[in-house]
Amino acid sequence: CADKSSAWPPQVGSSRSSKGRGSRSDRRPSKGGNILVATPPRTPTPRLSKSAQMKLKAENLKKAKMQELKDGRHRKGAREMASNARKAELEATVSMLRNKIIVRGGVYGIRGLGRLLKSMDDDGTGDLSRTEMKNGFIDMGIKMSPQQLEDIFIYFDKDRSGAVSFEEFMQGLRGDLSVDRLLVINQAFDAIDESKDGDISITEIKKRYNCKNHPAILDRSATREQVVKEFLGQWDKARADGTIDRDDFVDFYHDMSASISDDEDFEYMMEDTWGFEVVRYDEEGGEVRKFEEEASKEAASAIPEDPYHADVKEVCDLIFTPPCNFEDFIARVGASQVSACPSLTLPQFMSVLGSAGKKVGKKFTTKRVAEMVDSVLQSIQKGGSMIDIQKLHGLMSLRFGGGATTGS
Repeated sequence: CADKSSAWPPQVGSSRSSKGRGSRSDRRPSKGGNILVATPPRTPTPRLSKSAQMKLKAENLKKAKMQELKDGRHRKGAREMASNARKAELEATVSMLRNKIIVRGGVYGIRGLGRLLKSMDDDGTGDLSRTEMKNGFIDMGIKMSPQQLEDIFIYFDKDRSGAVSFEEFMQGLRGDLSVDRLLVINQAFDAIDESKDGDISITEIKKRYNCKNHPAILDRSATREQVVKEFLGQWDKARADGTIDRDDFVDFYHDMSASISDDEDFEYMMEDTWGFEVVRYDEEGGEVRKFEEEASKEAASAIPEDPYHADVKEVCDLIFTPPCNFEDFIARVGASQVSACPSLTLPQFMSVLGSAGKKVGKKFTTKRVAEMVDSVLQSIQKGGSMIDIQKLHGLMSLRFGGGATTGS
């Protein structure tokens, strides 16, 4: 048997020494080979008193709660941002649908779609399914992508029941009716209701209805009889006795209102169609007729209150002598007579004003000419780098008199 005494104790660097019992201190091989190097002893963590441990634990818990609250707020903010973005996306899709309906069906488009969808409600529940809504759009010739259809359905399906209330759909599609428009509609109804019994008959509508300014009449694409027939065909809520109450009348013009964005245009259309004048009331309940409103507006926007009026008047005295038609005005300011939209750069217009001033014995400083040019810009086009000669001629003619604008 081999001599064991020669193998013990193990030599430093031998393989046995690395597998031996070792010491209590940790050992690790160095980069140079198998030499074991002892690591320095760890500094013991000081023991905390029980009260200090409780205090540290409370502080750590507070920090954790604060971080949790902070993270929660961030998550909530992110959710709200995502929700608002989604809501804006859905509203944009609904607005696009509304515009497509108006383009496709004109002022009666929304009402026509409503009648079409209502006719598809075979079970009489007053709800629309995805299929019914899709078929209604197809029948009206409105193309929508599958995602757009889904977005529209989600937008109106508030309770996530898988069906959309017909009334909610129509209300969301046509939007709210403003107080001013409701006043106009009610006054139109009162003007038609000659018997003052709260109902208007088809006979009263035919008698009062004026369609001479209807677009189809103006472009001669339809006769008066055809326009009247189309109009009367929209009154699907007329009762068996051929009468329409105030609610039916308001509902009809609520549908039409969505296709007319400007309140003044809507008011003019109602007055022209039914031959009456809108009356409003002041704070004390007194009547304010339309011409009084217009006079009040004119007084509020009188020319002397225009901060640019004096400068524009001085420019007019230099280059505009009424009557002055458009062609003469182009030649007077030295603009191109062959351009479809004659204009001058600001330096060119400043030169024109300077030369015109010298002819009448006025010597303007460069600063003064620049002030006059800026006033003209603000008056005709709210700034820019070019003077639109047609707009300038229109401004001069409107304020100070002149010939007809015959230019392009």
